[in-house]
Amino acid sequence: MPYTGALMTTFKEIYKRIYASWLGKNIGIRLGAPIESWTGTEVRKCYQPITDYLTDYSQFAADDDANGPLFFADVMKHHSIDDVKAQDMANNLLNVVPYEKGFFWWGGKGISTEHTAWLNLINHVDAPLSGSCKQNTKAVSEQIGGQIFSDCWGYLALDKPEIATTLAEKMSSVTHDLDGIEGGKFVAVCISLAWHHLDAREIITSALTYLNPDSNYTQLIREMLDFHLQYPNDPKKCLAYIEDKHSYDNYEGLCHILPNTAIMLYGMLYGKNDFDLTMQLIAEAGRDTDCNLGNVGSIIGMMVGIENINEKWIKPINDVILCSSSIGTKNITTLSKTAYQFATLACKLHDIPTADETIARHTTDFSLPYATNGFQIETSRYHACNLRVQNNQLKICLDDILSNQEFKLYKHSYFRPQDVYDCRYEPEFAAIIEPGDIIRCHLDNPEHLPLDIAIYIKGYSGKIYHSDFTQETDLEYHPNTNDIPYLEYGFIIRSQNRIQRNYFTVNNFEIIKQPSYQIDFLSLTVEDWGYDIGLKQHYGISGLRIHRGHATIHDNQFLLDAHSEFNFSGPDVSIHNMSLSWIPQDNIHLHMCYQWHGCYDYQSIEVDHNTVYLTSNYNRIVTRKLITCMHETIASIDYDYNKQAIYINSKKFEISLTLVPSCVAILNESNQPIQLLSCRIEGK
Repeated sequence: MPYTGALMTTFKEIYKRIYASWLGKNIGIRLGAPIESWTGTEVRKCYQPITDYLTDYSQFAADDDANGPLFFADVMKHHSIDDVKAQDMANNLLNVVPYEKGFFWWGGKGISTEHTAWLNLINHVDAPLSGSCKQNTKAVSEQIGGQIFSDCWGYLALDKPEIATTLAEKMSSVTHDLDGIEGGKFVAVCISLAWHHLDAREIITSALTYLNPDSNYTQLIREMLDFHLQYPNDPKKCLAYIEDKHSYDNYEGLCHILPNTAIMLYGMLYGKNDFDLTMQLIAEAGRDTDCNLGNVGSIIGMMVGIENINEKWIKPINDVILCSSSIGTKNITTLSKTAYQFATLACKLHDIPTADETIARHTTDFSLPYATNGFQIETSRYHACNLRVQNNQLKICLDDILSNQEFKLYKHSYFRPQDVYDCRYEPEFAAIIEPGDIIRCHLDNPEHLPLDIAIYIKGYSGKIYHSDFTQETDLEYHPNTNDIPYLEYGFIIRSQNRIQRNYFTVNNFEIIKQPSYQIDFLSLTVEDWGYDIGLKQHYGISGLRIHRGHATIHDNQFLLDAHSEFNFSGPDVSIHNMSLSWIPQDNIHLHMCYQWHGCYDYQSIEVDHNTVYLTSNYNRIVTRKLITCMHETIASIDYDYNKQAIYINSKKFEISLTLVPSCVAILNESNQPIQLLSCRIEGK
């Protein structure tokens, strides 16, 4: 019989459990990434036993395993369970996925499942045909992607496996078919069931109820359950069986779902419901290790909770996740904030009251274990201190601080290539803090330590800018230097006397977004991000997320290539004023987007040759409102929300606009490069 448990709990408990599961997902990805595609024999020869991370990351950038669940769940912000369709999920995918840049492995049509489905979608082959074996062949449609992206549906449908099944099936059908869809359903259902079950075999057995009984996927699960029942204490025998009967050689395509599912089942069945042992077994089995470990980490993390995940896995992550969606302002975030967003959607589904959603966007939340919000301490030989999350505070434990010494407590506002270990999935960013923003925080100094503290930012040049030093516990700072993008922000702490064995805390850290600055495009920097997953050299421009095409700085020119686009500013800013200037040229076609939520969700002022429009693009449906036809070459646009006016070449035209928080973007739809000069934004 289908499982019919009833979820009776609070937002806080849902938030905490999703956080544990999402941590498990990201732990598995990081553990498996260095040995992805290795055979089990190769892994065991080099690394057995695997009891910790194989690589010391400076900062790990998320791959497709994390990008997918995080951004695909966004569709449920705008839909209910009853009305969401596969095509709605497809539209969301198109919106958040850059054009053949990052996010997925863009291996080509008929090779990469996701690339194939994406090409179908942009050519108006709608879901679910976009992912079908009829359209793409069985070999393409049964690869592993439907499985690795489905964790989010389990998070949203905790203790509601029927709903988890429905959501996972719809999303998986956008890109996959047959066993590819069954894998998505299986992962989502297992996570949903793990809310209430404490045994991996029990979860697997219950999950069978929600799968197609005639599928090869279901047959494989039954086969693995039977093998485990026959040899419950012989994991080596089971692994040898998998490597013989379910090797890659027995399946079509580059990364078929079934041999990897066999490894997942092996780890879950022989892992004794222990997070460490389960991770070890799956890692040492090889194949698509980051995918397999990520999915099972998610399931077991939900099952055992944060209390039963060793901190050796958690602390190196430091609560940070770097993504590669189309939206630069959302690509620097934290696991705790994204877990908060999942929990908010889950509570919407369960009709459970939620906290203020803005907490996840602009303020810190230290209520969860290890939720540092990405803060770290600048190390020095002159001081010794550590961070702990305790009692809803970030606790700075001062082991030994010398008199008149300074140290920094900080987090990144922006990441450069040298700050990130793995850039294969093209993680380009827009800065979190911008000129004009307000940084506020509240500290506690219960021991009255002799500390002078200032809020600071670090400019792109490396120069430090800070507020006045004070012993007050409520601090505020308005950075206004144009040394952009800002690299980091936080506190400079200066001790008046030597301090030993004591502490102070950060209770809250708030960013009020109201950017006010001008970008002179020639002042930006070309950044070498190394090789992407397709072994192509990847270049970016500091502070811009180039989600389509390329931009270059060459011969004292900033050129945005034909059919190229970038976004910046945010996150979630209401733009009151925006202006853009460029070198005049014939046959220009560009958009200045004052509201940009993704590739197919934006409001813009569109210049098409000598004609100007107010343009809306939502789910690839474009509407245009004519402003004017000019009889001169256009070289600048100014938008003023307060005056409800647009200025074209300084000529005023009255318009009617609404404000919606978002980032901003520039789109070049011309058949030639455009030389951009400057862009100014004012946000509230």
